[in-house]
Amino acid sequence: MIAVVTGASRGAGRGIAIALGALGATVYVTGRSVADGDSPHGGTIRETADLVTSSGGRGVAVAVDHEDDGAVAALFERVKAQHGRMDVLVNNAAKLVSDPAPGGFWEKPVEAAEVITVGLRSHFIAAYYAAPLLITNGHGPDREHRLLWSCFLSLRPSLRRAESRCRQDGCRYGERTKALQCCSNFYLDGAS
Repeated sequence: MIAVVTGASRGAGRGIAIALGALGATVYVTGRSVADGDSPHGGTIRETADLVTSSGGRGVAVAVDHEDDGAVAALFERVKAQHGRMDVLVNNAAKLVSDPAPGGFWEKPVEAAEVITVGLRSHFIAAYYAAPLLITNGHGPDREHRLLWSCFLSLRPSLRRAESRCRQDGCRYGERTKALQCCSNFYLDGAS
């Protein structure tokens, strides 16, 4: 299985990448956090790739700023050159402009709208470049609901192992819960 998990330095992306690794997948983990200290939230793509590999898969760390469409295109060109296809895309990249705080969106800095650029827009761009690789493997848009649901079902048995592994490594984000919620939300949104 060949997978790409965007925004996999920490949180749900990390948990999903580790769970896919536990299934034996080659997982390209992307993000901007390459070195310790790149993010106040911790985590790097190298750490996640190592966890994927130690869980039984093959982790491949790829530094990608998902605001840069050219960098996203290059990521999928690399996957194509190395494998010629792809089985799973997990869009998880996001940009936290500020720490979560109480209050309405109108009370936050207007820069918070950047979450749409590295979030909604970057998810579209990643899907745009991934679709031909998924179609090559028979997992194109006409099968997207089944693909996402099978991803959810496949991940469920591995989520407990991923959570345990993350706890051992001192993760703070509850990867299992977030990964499960993320996959189920993808399915529910796609199926409605």
